[in-house]
Amino acid sequence: MLTDELVEEIKREEGFVPVVYLDARSKKTIGYGTLLEDGISEAEAELLLRHRLSLMGRELENSRVGEVYENLRPGARRAVLNMAYNMGVPNLLGFRKMWAALAEGDYARAASEALDSVYARDLPARAGRVADSMRSA
Repeated sequence: MLTDELVEEIKREEGFVPVVYLDARSKKTIGYGTLLEDGISEAEAELLLRHRLSLMGRELENSRVGEVYENLRPGARRAVLNMAYNMGVPNLLGFRKMWAALAEGDYARAASEALDSVYARDLPARAGRVADSMRSA
């Protein structure tokens, strides 16, 4: 049976390692003894995705664009989080012209600024979908 006591016990026994390491049997492992060669289920991957998106949202809320981010329309907020997940919040904060347009509520210009980037040249289809989401906010 899964109990908090058991979870704490396993955490103490395994210890937490935030990067990939080789366990006693030279198996690639991470976290609290999770073997990477076993892979993860789609449900586990979705939990991780949701967790990281939540962290990125908080990171944006606490950044210099926090007020702008908090006032975005849902489509634009979704677009910004999509970009953050792909490139990380620090890189997304570098889109100064896009953020300026978002601050003014000019979603069409913000979408154009997002498309005028290495991100859009590297991932044109994704960037196009993100820009459409931003534009239609």
